Amino acid sequence: MHRNERWRKFFADAKREPRLRESLARYLCVRWDRTHDSELTDVQLWHMSERTALDGSETVQRERLGTYRCGSA
Repeated sequence: MHRNERWRKFFADAKREPRLRESLARYLCVRWDRTHDSELTDVQLWHMSERTALDGSETVQRERLGTYRCGSA
């Protein structure tokens, strides 16, 4: 789930564009460090999707988009 349509669009674009993933990783590192006593060392980005069929069965797909070091992401 995404906060709003803009975040959904950003994540859809980031899945295809490595530069956006790097920017997202930097943002997450900075945001974490501002709100926690410990510093984040790296971030793993994953794309997850869940499909529900009409019969109620669910399929979850996970795709790792990369690991980024904080401070040099």
